[in-house]
Amino acid sequence: MDIETDTETDTQTHTAPGRTGTHPLDAQFHAVERRLVRELRLPAEKVHELVAAERARFAGARVQTFVPILVERAVRTHLSDPRRR
Repeated sequence: MDIETDTETDTQTHTAPGRTGTHPLDAQFHAVERRLVRELRLPAEKVHELVAAERARFAGARVQTFVPILVERAVRTHLSDPRRR
């Protein structure tokens, strides 16, 4: 598998010949999780749960291009309240 990392946006592009079953935006969601864990200093499990919940809200969206951005903003907004951390 070839992996290219864009350090500016902290995303990875995965190329796996013949591999199926992964969502095209998975790498972007993983980058969102890593960024939130690093910046907010929260447990990875908590961040993953919040990202997964927000991601599920957009599962039926006709346009998926901006879903990672919307998910990241929603999780940041949720966590901006110290009582929710």
